Amino acid sequence: MKKFSIYSGVFLACISHQVLAANLYLLAFLDDAPLKGITVSLDDQEVGDTDGSGGVQAILEPGSHVVILTGRDFVYPIEFSATRDEDVEISVTFQDLLAADPVVRIEKFGPDSVAGLGYLTGQIANAAGMALEGVRVVFTGTQYSALTDENGIYSLRVERGLYDLKVSSSDYDEINVSGVRVMANLGVTASFTLSDMDKLEISSGNVIEEVFVMGVFNPVEDSSSIERYATSITSAIDVAQLERFGDSDVAAALNRVAGVAVTDSKYA
Repeated sequence: MKKFSIYSGVFLACISHQVLAANLYLLAFLDDAPLKGITVSLDDQEVGDTDGSGGVQAILEPGSHVVILTGRDFVYPIEFSATRDEDVEISVTFQDLLAADPVVRIEKFGPDSVAGLGYLTGQIANAAGMALEGVRVVFTGTQYSALTDENGIYSLRVERGLYDLKVSSSDYDEINVSGVRVMANLGVTASFTLSDMDKLEISSGNVIEEVFVMGVFNPVEDSSSIERYATSITSAIDVAQLERFGDSDVAAALNRVAGVAVTDSKYA
């Protein structure tokens, strides 16, 4: 059986192991969609803009900190503290960029902390787009694994952390994905297309798109609804696009964004 290895480039999948390093991981959402383009600073030093996964990361020193999220029409500070070797995960969920304050969740994890749990879900199909049942998804080197159901869907609840994934089936080539970061109480969608390697046309520009698609989501409902994210990758919402529209109602602005529709105040 041939193997296919992928090194993902999105925020949740590009962070290298840092032994006993303290890190800030921040994700911004509009409802459950990643929010792209918010400028983030930490202690008056600009970290960068949230990316297509709604995220930024930074190294933390022990002590008190202020992280500031800035858009054209808003500035939102968040105060927190961190001890030595303590990772901090912050999720910021906006319901409306122009009105209510966002919901902020701050999680802290030291070397001896009880690990928080996050989610991984997705759908696996063959090159013809048919869902594949019985495909095994394994977090390499851990006890975490799952089999796809009759709809090609799998779902896992795992400890936060950085993982390597292996997707295997007796009838298809194995796929390995390195560096998938799962944050506490948040979700990763990882969907795969399995194919005979001899039939897979490989070019430097489209290998990832053909066999592996990844996104993040904020599970705003209870955990029993996680699998609803498996069959669709949540597209990032660009805050600059929203602000250019000038709508006081963010839902109305979202209806203007290509590929985004809003029904009952929810995007789809």
